[in-house]
Amino acid sequence: TLPSVRIPVDDREKCAALARQARAAARFECRPETVRNWPRVLPPFLPDAILPLPDGRLAIARAPSVAQPGTLYDIVDRRGVLMVRLGLPRNERIAGFGTHSVYVVVADENDVLRIRRHPWP
Repeated sequence: TLPSVRIPVDDREKCAALARQARAAARFECRPETVRNWPRVLPPFLPDAILPLPDGRLAIARAPSVAQPGTLYDIVDRRGVLMVRLGLPRNERIAGFGTHSVYVVVADENDVLRIRRHPWP
């Protein structure tokens, strides 16, 4: 089991989730009552969160929160042990891994996406 903190879904978390979804909208108004069935706590991981690394490890994307709005990945070894947490700015996410590189998708202020390659140990 990977360590995680139970984060209650209060109005701040609801507004943050709605703002992430409406990021490209010109105008945003927080109205959490328009969404039904909010969970009581944030799920620790995102849907489709698992990215395999070439060496058999996994990168698992954490769900963002008000306290941690950036993109956070747990890097887990073959035994399921958490090796390290990798943090990226909120406008970046991992697209995939090569043998010696990690490919990161970066969204600029106009939501134009670019791919960058970084060395990966």
